[in-house]
Amino acid sequence: MSDVSLDVRPGEVVGIIGPSGAGKSTLLRVIAGIESANSGQLNLCSHLYDFPCDPLRLHKPWPKTTLVFQSLCLWPHLSLRENVLMPLRQQMDMSKIERAEEYLEMFQIEKIGSRFPNQVSGGQRQLFALCRALSLDPDLLLLDEVTASLDVEHIRTLREVITDRSKQGVAIVFVSHSLGFVRKTANVVVFLDRGEIHENGPVSILSDPKTDRLKRFLFAADELNEIE
Repeated sequence: MSDVSLDVRPGEVVGIIGPSGAGKSTLLRVIAGIESANSGQLNLCSHLYDFPCDPLRLHKPWPKTTLVFQSLCLWPHLSLRENVLMPLRQQMDMSKIERAEEYLEMFQIEKIGSRFPNQVSGGQRQLFALCRALSLDPDLLLLDEVTASLDVEHIRTLREVITDRSKQGVAIVFVSHSLGFVRKTANVVVFLDRGEIHENGPVSILSDPKTDRLKRFLFAADELNEIE
Protein backbone atom coordinates (compact mmCIF):
# COMPACT_ATOMS: atom_id res chain seq x y z
CA MET A 1 0.00 0.00 0.00
CA SER A 2 1.12 3.56 -0.61
CA ASP A 3 -0.20 6.98 0.39
CA VAL A 4 -3.32 5.56 2.05
CA SER A 5 -5.05 8.10 4.29
CA LEU A 6 -8.25 7.17 6.09
CA ASP A 7 -10.16 9.03 8.79
CA VAL A 8 -12.88 7.08 10.62
CA ARG A 9 -15.03 8.87 13.16
CA PRO A 10 -17.09 7.39 16.00
CA GLY A 11 -20.41 6.09 14.70
CA GLU A 12 -19.23 6.01 11.11
CA VAL A 13 -19.69 2.91 8.94
CA VAL A 14 -17.04 2.64 6.25
CA GLY A 15 -17.29 0.09 3.46
CA ILE A 16 -14.07 -0.77 1.62
CA ILE A 17 -14.46 -2.16 -1.89
CA GLY A 18 -12.06 -3.09 -4.66
CA PRO A 19 -10.82 -6.01 -6.75
CA SER A 20 -9.13 -9.07 -5.27
CA GLY A 21 -5.56 -8.33 -4.24
CA ALA A 22 -6.22 -4.61 -3.86
CA GLY A 23 -4.94 -4.57 -0.27
CA LYS A 24 -8.29 -4.41 1.52
CA SER A 25 -7.59 -7.14 4.08
CA THR A 26 -4.04 -5.89 4.57
CA LEU A 27 -5.37 -2.43 5.39
CA LEU A 28 -7.67 -3.90 8.06
CA ARG A 29 -4.79 -5.85 9.61
CA VAL A 30 -2.64 -2.71 9.76
CA ILE A 31 -5.47 -0.77 11.41
CA ALA A 32 -5.91 -3.62 13.90
CA GLY A 33 -2.20 -3.52 14.75
CA ILE A 34 -1.63 -7.07 13.56
CA GLU A 35 0.63 -6.00 10.71
CA SER A 36 3.05 -3.10 10.56
CA ALA A 37 3.44 -0.59 7.76
CA ASN A 38 6.81 0.55 6.42
CA SER A 39 6.05 4.18 7.18
CA GLY A 40 3.28 6.54 8.24
CA GLN A 41 1.18 6.98 11.36
CA LEU A 42 -1.86 5.35 12.91
CA ASN A 43 -3.90 7.24 15.49
CA LEU A 44 -6.02 4.56 17.08
CA CYS A 45 -8.21 4.94 20.17
CA SER A 46 -6.05 7.78 21.59
CA HIS A 47 -2.76 5.95 20.85
CA LEU A 48 -0.36 7.12 18.16
CA TYR A 49 1.76 4.55 16.34
CA ASP A 50 4.70 5.73 14.23
CA PHE A 51 5.58 3.09 11.66
CA PRO A 52 7.68 1.04 11.33
CA CYS A 53 6.78 -0.34 14.74
CA ASP A 54 5.06 -3.33 16.30
CA PRO A 55 1.77 -2.05 17.78
CA LEU A 56 1.33 -5.27 19.75
CA ARG A 57 4.51 -4.45 21.69
CA LEU A 58 3.36 -0.90 22.43
CA HIS A 59 -0.28 -0.25 23.30
CA LYS A 60 -2.21 -3.36 22.30
CA PRO A 61 -5.24 -2.23 20.26
CA TRP A 62 -7.34 -5.25 21.29
CA PRO A 63 -10.08 -5.39 22.56
CA LYS A 64 -11.03 -1.74 21.92
CA THR A 65 -10.16 -2.46 18.29
CA THR A 66 -11.43 -5.87 17.23
CA LEU A 67 -11.09 -7.59 13.85
CA VAL A 68 -13.21 -10.45 12.56
CA PHE A 69 -10.81 -12.21 10.20
CA GLN A 70 -11.84 -13.67 6.88
CA SER A 71 -10.30 -16.92 8.14
CA LEU A 72 -12.30 -16.52 11.41
CA CYS A 73 -9.55 -17.77 13.78
CA LEU A 74 -11.64 -20.01 16.00
CA TRP A 75 -9.89 -22.39 18.41
CA PRO A 76 -10.63 -25.90 17.06
CA HIS A 77 -10.35 -27.61 20.48
CA LEU A 78 -13.01 -25.40 22.08
CA SER A 79 -16.75 -25.50 21.56
CA LEU A 80 -18.23 -22.62 19.61
CA ARG A 81 -19.73 -21.11 22.77
CA GLU A 82 -16.37 -21.35 24.56
CA ASN A 83 -14.75 -19.63 21.57
CA VAL A 84 -17.08 -16.72 22.22
CA LEU A 85 -16.94 -16.68 26.02
CA MET A 86 -13.28 -17.41 26.80
CA PRO A 87 -11.88 -13.92 25.99
CA LEU A 88 -14.78 -12.38 27.89
CA ARG A 89 -14.10 -14.48 30.98
CA GLN A 90 -10.48 -13.30 30.89
CA GLN A 91 -11.80 -9.77 31.28
CA MET A 92 -14.03 -10.91 34.17
CA ASP A 93 -16.92 -8.81 32.88
CA MET A 94 -20.29 -10.51 33.43
CA SER A 95 -22.14 -7.86 31.43
CA LYS A 96 -20.17 -8.81 28.31
CA ILE A 97 -20.88 -12.51 28.88
CA GLU A 98 -24.59 -11.74 29.14
CA ARG A 99 -24.35 -9.64 25.98
CA ALA A 100 -22.68 -12.54 24.19
CA GLU A 101 -25.60 -14.81 25.01
CA GLU A 102 -27.95 -12.15 23.64
CA TYR A 103 -26.04 -12.03 20.37
CA LEU A 104 -26.11 -15.82 20.08
CA GLU A 105 -29.90 -15.70 20.44
CA MET A 106 -30.20 -12.77 18.05
CA PHE A 107 -28.43 -14.74 15.31
CA GLN A 108 -30.32 -17.92 16.34
CA ILE A 109 -27.21 -20.01 16.92
CA GLU A 110 -27.42 -20.54 20.69
CA LYS A 111 -28.61 -24.15 20.25
CA ILE A 112 -25.44 -25.25 18.43
CA GLY A 113 -23.00 -23.61 20.84
CA SER A 114 -21.86 -26.97 22.24
CA ARG A 115 -20.54 -28.09 18.84
CA PHE A 116 -16.97 -27.65 17.69
CA PRO A 117 -15.95 -25.48 14.71
CA ASN A 118 -15.44 -28.47 12.41
CA GLN A 119 -19.00 -29.65 13.08
CA VAL A 120 -20.83 -26.66 11.59
CA SER A 121 -20.95 -24.76 8.32
CA GLY A 122 -18.68 -21.90 7.37
CA GLY A 123 -21.54 -19.45 7.75
CA GLN A 124 -22.27 -20.66 11.28
CA ARG A 125 -18.60 -20.36 12.22
CA GLN A 126 -18.66 -16.83 10.85
CA LEU A 127 -21.59 -15.94 13.10
CA PHE A 128 -19.82 -17.18 16.24
CA ALA A 129 -16.68 -15.19 15.35
CA LEU A 130 -18.90 -12.15 14.83
CA CYS A 131 -20.68 -12.63 18.16
CA ARG A 132 -17.31 -12.87 19.93
CA ALA A 133 -16.16 -9.58 18.41
CA LEU A 134 -19.42 -7.75 19.15
CA SER A 135 -19.46 -8.97 22.75
CA LEU A 136 -16.05 -7.41 23.40
CA ASP A 137 -17.78 -4.02 23.03
CA PRO A 138 -15.07 -2.45 20.84
CA ASP A 139 -14.82 1.23 19.95
CA LEU A 140 -13.67 0.19 16.47
CA LEU A 141 -15.01 -2.95 14.81
CA LEU A 142 -13.27 -4.29 11.71
CA LEU A 143 -15.02 -6.88 9.55
CA ASP A 144 -13.28 -8.73 6.72
CA GLU A 145 -15.76 -10.24 4.23
CA VAL A 146 -18.08 -11.07 7.11
CA THR A 147 -21.08 -11.66 4.81
CA ALA A 148 -19.26 -14.11 2.53
CA SER A 149 -20.93 -17.27 3.88
CA LEU A 150 -24.10 -15.83 5.43
CA ASP A 151 -27.64 -16.38 4.19
CA VAL A 152 -29.95 -13.45 3.46
CA GLU A 153 -31.69 -13.54 6.85
CA HIS A 154 -28.46 -13.43 8.81
CA ILE A 155 -27.15 -10.65 6.56
CA ARG A 156 -30.26 -8.64 7.39
CA THR A 157 -29.69 -9.22 11.12
CA LEU A 158 -26.06 -8.19 10.70
CA ARG A 159 -27.11 -4.95 9.03
CA GLU A 160 -29.43 -4.22 11.95
CA VAL A 161 -26.64 -4.90 14.45
CA ILE A 162 -24.20 -2.68 12.56
CA THR A 163 -26.76 0.13 12.46
CA ASP A 164 -27.43 -0.23 16.19
CA ARG A 165 -23.74 -0.32 17.14
CA SER A 166 -22.97 2.72 14.98
CA LYS A 167 -25.78 4.65 16.69
CA GLN A 168 -24.03 3.83 19.99
CA GLY A 169 -20.86 5.49 18.69
CA VAL A 170 -18.95 2.42 17.52
CA ALA A 171 -16.87 3.05 14.40
CA ILE A 172 -17.18 0.18 11.92
CA VAL A 173 -14.96 -0.55 8.92
CA PHE A 174 -15.82 -3.51 6.75
CA VAL A 175 -14.51 -5.08 3.55
CA SER A 176 -17.04 -6.59 1.20
CA HIS A 177 -17.35 -7.75 -2.40
CA SER A 178 -21.13 -7.32 -2.15
CA LEU A 179 -21.89 -3.85 -3.47
CA GLY A 180 -25.52 -4.31 -2.49
CA PHE A 181 -24.53 -4.81 1.15
CA VAL A 182 -22.17 -1.82 0.98
CA ARG A 183 -24.86 0.37 -0.54
CA LYS A 184 -27.40 -0.50 2.18
CA THR A 185 -25.03 -0.54 5.16
CA ALA A 186 -22.19 1.98 4.80
CA ASN A 187 -22.34 5.75 4.96
CA VAL A 188 -18.80 6.12 3.59
CA VAL A 189 -17.31 4.10 0.73
CA VAL A 190 -13.60 3.67 -0.01
CA PHE A 191 -12.47 2.22 -3.34
CA LEU A 192 -9.04 0.60 -3.05
CA ASP A 193 -7.00 -0.83 -5.90
CA ARG A 194 -3.34 -1.93 -5.99
CA GLY A 195 -2.78 -0.55 -2.53
CA GLU A 196 -4.06 2.94 -3.32
CA ILE A 197 -7.31 4.74 -2.56
CA HIS A 198 -8.68 5.84 -5.93
CA GLU A 199 -11.92 7.33 -4.66
CA ASN A 200 -13.80 7.73 -1.40
CA GLY A 201 -16.88 9.55 -0.28
CA PRO A 202 -20.57 9.02 0.52
CA VAL A 203 -22.45 5.99 -0.77
CA SER A 204 -23.57 8.10 -3.74
CA ILE A 205 -20.18 7.49 -5.42
CA LEU A 206 -21.50 4.02 -6.27
CA SER A 207 -24.10 5.72 -8.47
CA ASP A 208 -21.98 8.65 -9.62
CA PRO A 209 -18.29 7.66 -9.64
CA LYS A 210 -15.75 10.35 -10.50
CA THR A 211 -12.71 8.25 -11.42
CA ASP A 212 -12.43 6.09 -14.51
CA ARG A 213 -11.07 3.21 -12.42
CA LEU A 214 -14.15 3.08 -10.19
CA LYS A 215 -16.41 3.44 -13.23
CA ARG A 216 -14.80 0.36 -14.81
CA PHE A 217 -15.10 -1.59 -11.57
CA LEU A 218 -18.79 -0.74 -11.18
CA PHE A 219 -19.47 -1.50 -14.83
CA ALA A 220 -17.99 -4.98 -14.39
CA ALA A 221 -20.05 -5.50 -11.23
CA ASP A 222 -23.20 -4.35 -13.01
CA GLU A 223 -22.61 -6.89 -15.77
CA LEU A 224 -22.54 -9.61 -13.10
CA ASN A 225 -25.68 -8.22 -11.44
CA GLU A 226 -23.77 -7.40 -8.26
CA ILE A 227 -25.46 -4.04 -7.74
CA GLU A 228 -28.86 -4.39 -6.10
